[in-house]
Amino acid sequence: MQNHKVMMFVYNNFTHDTRVLKEAKTLTGVGYEVTIVAVLDDKTTPYEEIEGIRVIRVEKKPFHLRFLKHVREFTFKSVFYKLTKRVKGFINNKPDEVNKANNSKNIGFIAAKKREYNDAQAAIKQIGLKKYVKDEWRKNPKKLLLGLKGMMLLLYIFFRILKKVYTKAIQRPMKIIWARYVKKVYTKAIQRPMKIIWARYIKKAYRFGIYRPLYIIRHKYLKKIIHVVFIIPSKKVKNIIYELLKKTLLKFHKPFCFFDYYLRSYKLAKQYSADIYHAHDLNTLPVAVWASRKQNAKLIYDAHEFYVERNVKTKSRSGKILLTWAESYMIKKAHLTITVNEALANEFSKRYKIKTPSVIMNTPSQEIFIKDNKSLSLKGILNIPDDYYVLLYCGSITFNRGLENLIKSMEFLPDCYLVFMGYGNEDYKNSLSSIAEETNVHNRFVFFGPVPSEEVTSFAASADLGVAPIENVCLSYYYCSPNKVFEYINASIPVIASDFPELSKVVNTFNIGTTFNPDSPEDIAKAVRFIFADQKRLEQMKKNTLKASKVYNWENESKKLVELYQTVS
Repeated sequence: MQNHKVMMFVYNNFTHDTRVLKEAKTLTGVGYEVTIVAVLDDKTTPYEEIEGIRVIRVEKKPFHLRFLKHVREFTFKSVFYKLTKRVKGFINNKPDEVNKANNSKNIGFIAAKKREYNDAQAAIKQIGLKKYVKDEWRKNPKKLLLGLKGMMLLLYIFFRILKKVYTKAIQRPMKIIWARYVKKVYTKAIQRPMKIIWARYIKKAYRFGIYRPLYIIRHKYLKKIIHVVFIIPSKKVKNIIYELLKKTLLKFHKPFCFFDYYLRSYKLAKQYSADIYHAHDLNTLPVAVWASRKQNAKLIYDAHEFYVERNVKTKSRSGKILLTWAESYMIKKAHLTITVNEALANEFSKRYKIKTPSVIMNTPSQEIFIKDNKSLSLKGILNIPDDYYVLLYCGSITFNRGLENLIKSMEFLPDCYLVFMGYGNEDYKNSLSSIAEETNVHNRFVFFGPVPSEEVTSFAASADLGVAPIENVCLSYYYCSPNKVFEYINASIPVIASDFPELSKVVNTFNIGTTFNPDSPEDIAKAVRFIFADQKRLEQMKKNTLKASKVYNWENESKKLVELYQTVS
């Protein structure tokens, strides 16, 4: 098979994006050359290779942040300093010397003639006028007589003769007269009396009558007046302008950041041409469309979620309309569209009137074995008593994931210990800790991790139950099939999840747990008690996870991915 080049675009630093990594590894395993364009941050490097995958990260420096930085650092003093420096540089600049040093031929007509004249003058001083004229006559008599060089030479000779006449007839006699008569009269009659008058009267009058009053006015009053009238208002005006610009520009912070990413990624796409451009989510689709058009290559759109209906803090109706229009336009440019489950595939097909996208589920690999190691046991590391059931939430610790209600449900589960394993914002984690304090369950609740992706399954296997309490705050969440559910299955632990279409399908098809209403802490607690109420049922659910893991694993999904790529290639 011919080695096709693939360029993938992701709008993150690519350190926690397991789906993209699994897809890239699968493609490199069958001979594709994969390059991933990600975002550079403080924790990552601009370039690295991971198991044959080339990762290039672009800087995140949108123009509006650079502009605001210049505005914040702007002062009239710095502008004046730069201006004076440029003026001084312009005045002190000597083109002839610079050109001589650089041995440049393109120095201009006047500079060339000036150099020629200086060379001629130096030669005359060295070898004498007669010999110089003879040598130049032999070389080119026409140039000597008719050219500019000849004219300058004649002028030089004329002024040299004139200088001798002036020196002997006028300068020397005048010097003698000045030294013998005029200087003495001037010194005695004018210079000395003027020095005495200046030192005794005028200097003192100037110092006391003008200089000192002006000095006092300047330092006591004028500086204060300038500071109050000009400097303080200018600083306030600058701060007002800066805050106004900041408030205005930061409203469009995300679009500006995306546009900056597109420009930088597009430069890389032109530099490293590819046969297939693979966009992960809608936020990278524009640059993939541009690159595929420019390079006349294939385009794959991989929708990890329903981006238009995703979970956001502030919802904008106009923004949603714009994103829907953009996605409906660009999704039709794709030669292949992929998504994570059948519900989303049907929704895309229905909404955008396209062929039903292919489904590649975000499942873990069966090659990730569960390590029987006490160092990977949650009970051992966190010192959880053996008589507690460990409930595990694994994944991103963020808003609208039902984590608040999950903590509140612990009030009704005195024999359970709750562990949140993943990464999240510290402020949000502090707010969750406050809820645990208020409900008096803080002694049975803890944050842990994040842990390396290859160790997630081993840590999860040490828990008794996996929880996926997603809230129905957006259509993307309602149709979700999160990776954490498949990690629980791979770890052979029962699962309780929100009663949503895809989650219910996974849980109920193989009878590996039950579902609940994520808005009700009591219903979550009821689902937990149902799992632990019957030990035989619990053991059967654990066995059922083995059957489910044979269906929901990356080995099955990777085969589908390779087949889809072959149809596009």
